Amino acid sequence: MKNNQALADLSVQIALFDKQHAEIYDLLETLKRAINKGTPLTEMFYGIDMLIDKALFHFKSEEEPMLKFNYDGYQAHKKEHDELMERLTQKRTNLTTSFSVQELRLIIDEVQRWIIKHITEKDKYYTEFLHDQGMA
Repeated sequence: MKNNQALADLSVQIALFDKQHAEIYDLLETLKRAINKGTPLTEMFYGIDMLIDKALFHFKSEEEPMLKFNYDGYQAHKKEHDELMERLTQKRTNLTTSFSVQELRLIIDEVQRWIIKHITEKDKYYTEFLHDQGMA
């Protein structure tokens, strides 16, 4: 996390998840800089694909202990993850057929807003539960 106090304030107090949140957020910031520099499309698509991969990996990292320890909010939490991934994957496909810098900016902004909202409104709820299970 590159000097982003706002994201640091969103810590869920589970080191792995905080690290993954920061990596995803940093990747979004990198994509913004790439757009501003006029980076070639192939590199931007690579960045989007990395974002999708990191998000999928992170969501599995969160979901596995929830499932293992029978977290009551698992189904609702997973549904939010699945819905974001469906939207993100569809938007990635749409960019392939008709690339737009403006659309890419909108995707980045949407994912950044989603991360902050999701952490504050959903992720914070599993923190105590997973701490009680020995995660930190």
